[in-house]
Amino acid sequence: MNEYINWAQLSLAEQMVNIGTEVRRAIKAQKKGNDERMKNECLMAINMLALSISDEKNIFRRGELMLAQRVLLDYFFENNSFGSTEQQITNYYDVFIPLIA
Repeated sequence: MNEYINWAQLSLAEQMVNIGTEVRRAIKAQKKGNDERMKNECLMAINMLALSISDEKNIFRRGELMLAQRVLLDYFFENNSFGSTEQQITNYYDVFIPLIA
């Protein structure tokens, strides 16, 4: 994504596709045992979610976006108390891909 694009100018679907890209990178790094890269990619996704949460157009989706943040923290950094799987997480973000085509 072009770093000069204002995050708020993107539609929610575009924001979620970009976040999903970072999540997939984090999963890939985790599989390769590259914990530092996994951490960096996951934190990027969490920060992007924070931007989406603060975006006024997403006011009615804030609860869902905050839960998405919590799931990533739980999956990558805690004990996965939600029981999330890689497939469930990627499926969540993949739903938004057709919305930007």
